Amino acid sequence: MNSGRYMRHDSKAVKIDEWRVCFKSLASSVAALKELETGHYLWKVRRKKFRGIKWYKRKFRIDYEKLYLHYLPASNPISKKLYVVAPTKLFRFDLADVVEVRRGFSTDTFNEVQRMMKTTSKKNKFLIPENCVSIIFDHRSKGKSESGYTLDLVCSNEEIRNKWFDAFDQLLESMKEVEYQKEYELYLRERFNAADMSKNGYLFLNEFTLLLKQINIEMEEEEIIKVFNEANSDKTLVDGKHVLDETEFLKFFHKLLQRSDLSEIFEQVSNKYKGLAITPKELQDFMIKEQGYSLSVDECKEIIEDYEIKDKGVLSKVTNLYMGWKAFLRFVMGSSLFLIEHRVKSENVYQDMTQPLSQYFINTSHNTYLIGNQVTSDSSIDGYIRALKSGCRCVELDCWDGPDGEPIIYHGWTLTSKLLFKDVLMDAIKPYAFMTSPYPVILSIENHCSREQQDKMAEHFKTILGELLYNEPVDQSLSQLPSPESLKHKILIKAKKIKLTATGSIDIGTTSDDFVETPSVASLSLRQILENSYTEADIPRVPTRKESVQAKKDLRKKSKEEEMVKTSILTQSRALSDLVNYIEAVKFSGFEDERKCWEMSSLEESKASGFCSSEATASKFLSFNSTNLSRIYPKGTRLFSSNLDPLPMWAAGCQMVALNFQEADRTNMLNRAKFLQNGNCGYVLKPSVLSNPEIYSLQNTDKLGKMQGRKKTKLHLRLISGQHLPNASDRLAGEIIEPYVKIRIHGHAADMAEWQSKVVPKNGFNPIWQEVADFNISVPELAIVEFKVKAKAKTVGGQDDHLGSFSIALPMMRRGYRNITLQNYEGKRLTPANLFVYINMEDDVLTKENIKI
Repeated sequence: MNSGRYMRHDSKAVKIDEWRVCFKSLASSVAALKELETGHYLWKVRRKKFRGIKWYKRKFRIDYEKLYLHYLPASNPISKKLYVVAPTKLFRFDLADVVEVRRGFSTDTFNEVQRMMKTTSKKNKFLIPENCVSIIFDHRSKGKSESGYTLDLVCSNEEIRNKWFDAFDQLLESMKEVEYQKEYELYLRERFNAADMSKNGYLFLNEFTLLLKQINIEMEEEEIIKVFNEANSDKTLVDGKHVLDETEFLKFFHKLLQRSDLSEIFEQVSNKYKGLAITPKELQDFMIKEQGYSLSVDECKEIIEDYEIKDKGVLSKVTNLYMGWKAFLRFVMGSSLFLIEHRVKSENVYQDMTQPLSQYFINTSHNTYLIGNQVTSDSSIDGYIRALKSGCRCVELDCWDGPDGEPIIYHGWTLTSKLLFKDVLMDAIKPYAFMTSPYPVILSIENHCSREQQDKMAEHFKTILGELLYNEPVDQSLSQLPSPESLKHKILIKAKKIKLTATGSIDIGTTSDDFVETPSVASLSLRQILENSYTEADIPRVPTRKESVQAKKDLRKKSKEEEMVKTSILTQSRALSDLVNYIEAVKFSGFEDERKCWEMSSLEESKASGFCSSEATASKFLSFNSTNLSRIYPKGTRLFSSNLDPLPMWAAGCQMVALNFQEADRTNMLNRAKFLQNGNCGYVLKPSVLSNPEIYSLQNTDKLGKMQGRKKTKLHLRLISGQHLPNASDRLAGEIIEPYVKIRIHGHAADMAEWQSKVVPKNGFNPIWQEVADFNISVPELAIVEFKVKAKAKTVGGQDDHLGSFSIALPMMRRGYRNITLQNYEGKRLTPANLFVYINMEDDVLTKENIKI
């Protein structure tokens, strides 16, 4: 039996960065990896904003012991002097920040190099995909490459390129096994280095005092001196003063991990040897009754062996196994069996995937190509790669006419940079579409291209995506959409289709709104287009044929940009139209209009909110969403990539709520919590009650309360304690935080609730709360629980600091004693920052006897 343990912060490292040591064997076991310790001369390729593409020949080598990628500096005097001063500190990349390695032309930099390289360049013979490798850094990390999120390298031949790729590939695979240990030890390293102001690898008393403040421990001066002297076991002197080295610091730190809140649990569980040890049978009872795991006694023995005895020689002599206090401490703090998240549900698809597409929430991105704001930021294929790897199943391609007959992707009428349409398909969509999930990917096309370039788009879709592209025509006899299961490993195009006359020609009487989701730009100002601040009155009525002729004459007088866009709106490609099938976009004109199940509409958030706010339209909206897809997108005034509130839209059954994934905000945190369900496959089955507007209402749950067999949930939460809470970034090192916790229930309007704990004075290291929060939840399928840790403001009337958060869908929560690792809004874990809670959930099933009349 696998006890479900993975390393978090339960191992007592002898040295900081001990997690790196486990990779040393890689270099000795693989000859090719050993060669990289000596290194190779490679070209580092960088994009400079004003200087264009630059090549730098540097010698790169891997330090397997400390896991750094080192390179020799440039030959200029300044770089040489810096290298002499700190050869192992500068000119290096920390491999802990690497998240991916790619072969070939697979980054924005390499794609631009291809286009800009002169045919006469001597480097052209090396610039082939077989020689190129890119190292991708975590975009949320402080330690990313100085050139951005990628380090793009050109090797002299394919053999050398493969050695570098294989080395990083194996390192990344190995790092997954010690991910939590790595994060924990990186935290300790950061704390130690921040306190080590003298940069000599030791801590003087004054630096040790600073360290205590940094980890939010409040002590009097006399007590600080006492614990410093106790920790200083080696009595090492530097400049005549006592110091602590890394080992002594770690011993001191682990002494601080004594948990009074856990000692009470240990006392309760240990009955035979009260307060001394837990027997395998007692551990089994605890895991079944409190944690909800059906473990056998033998499985509990394996857990005890894993946490109590590491020495196999000692283990062979032991006849009776018991779990002592220290082993129990390691078990509760370090085992996945104490995580709040239901890992079986987060790692496996467990819902019925044979329902029509309209019966699922679909993880959806807006303006996926942007990695910043909506006006001036970069467009990047990494926007698509990050979205797809995170489980997104609907991405947006904003397509415009580009040079040399090649369509481009960017946010039109803005200063955002441009991508080649074919590069996005080749480098992002095709290789990453099904890396995280096998279920269908939807490409939402916002089309501003001329007919010729739409033909080119269709050509690229077919030649690049190949068999992945679902290009079968719709089955006209269907009354409901196909299922995700039937469309596995298929890419569908969401776009408008050409309307044909009886003779088969394009119907020129079709309005421009049938083709794009914005009104005709000929009558709108640039500001209106940018801000999406137009009304129905601004949109021209459908012209007659005579008026159309006159309009074409007037069009020539318009600006060149407006003429280009107007033309692109009115011309269409049959080849592209033929690729659109079960996700056909049509203009929404009313709930009463008859439509096929495969005809879907995109609605701006204000319009969708209007439908939700009225009970009359809300029920029609629910009915619409039970058979047809709807995509809700942000209003155009959100220029800085803020997000709409997805909760009312989900409650209304809207399948695709398009969010700006690049924004680090609470909305994206809630979206991640929503779609962690069902194995993070990007599809979450909607509650069946959402298809029954006669019983289900957006405004209240009165009728639901009378539905026999319907389950409500009583959620009981006990906030016990916190550990290693982070300091606020703008606080002085000498200030200790005063934390408190907010718990919110998100979901159906009737279930929205908030609870707040008391403030713990001056203790962010191990605050104790022992407070209870109770919630009654009527629509548990939609509920998301948010934990938010804040610190009391430094000054009266000031704003409280946000320290970290965690959100989880209610169906994903485990009962019992649970650890909650805090995250920032980017989704990056703030290891080892943690909340410790106790959870109990009871289903209140409505029967004839308890239904209120």
